[in-house]
Amino acid sequence: MSGSTERGWETIAKWILILATGDAVVEDFSGWANRHLWITIPVLFAVGVLAVLAGPRLLARWRNRPLPHQQSTAPAASAPPKVATFSLADLDAVTWRRFELVVCELLERDGFLDVQHVGGASDDGVDAVAWTPDGRKVAFQCKKWVSEIGPNYVRELKGSAQPLYDADVAVLVAINGCTPSAVDTARRVKVHLVQRDALARWAAGEPLRVLLPVLTPREPVPVTVSA
Repeated sequence: MSGSTERGWETIAKWILILATGDAVVEDFSGWANRHLWITIPVLFAVGVLAVLAGPRLLARWRNRPLPHQQSTAPAASAPPKVATFSLADLDAVTWRRFELVVCELLERDGFLDVQHVGGASDDGVDAVAWTPDGRKVAFQCKKWVSEIGPNYVRELKGSAQPLYDADVAVLVAINGCTPSAVDTARRVKVHLVQRDALARWAAGEPLRVLLPVLTPREPVPVTVSA
């Protein structure tokens, strides 16, 4: 191989090393490359072929890369919200306070609006209030007793729901049901009961408006305009 060819390959090799590593090792490599051209030349040839083949693709990808202000800022898709469902065993295991909160969760699941937990020492027999989609206010009393609920709690709820909370509907939720006397009192004073069997269906996913027809959305009253 002529001296000019050797110097040409050596110059190419130097520039590749300068671009890749800086000039610190160029002088050491220069002598080695000059003595081992049988290795240097094929390596440089392979690098050149790769540059020819891959270079245009890499350049096009770099040119088409999204700029920072063009990158998507849409949040990642979130998992669908978990639907609140409970078994009777779940409800039997919770405290009375947690039972009141579960009732609130079920109301929110069923589409009630502005659900509020108001249970406490001075709640006057009302543990939660909520609004139906058609605008009616509902007062709830929640009883997690090991025995049936007597009529005095029905009367307490009736006496507080409308006068103190301005509620349109009063509902008593009793995990272990009501006595026959309480059921009769509720019928007479128009307090609506959710006893154990209905509670099981409600907690499992059946809407409360199906179990208590009084909560079915009311049809709008047509307005008649006289001529």
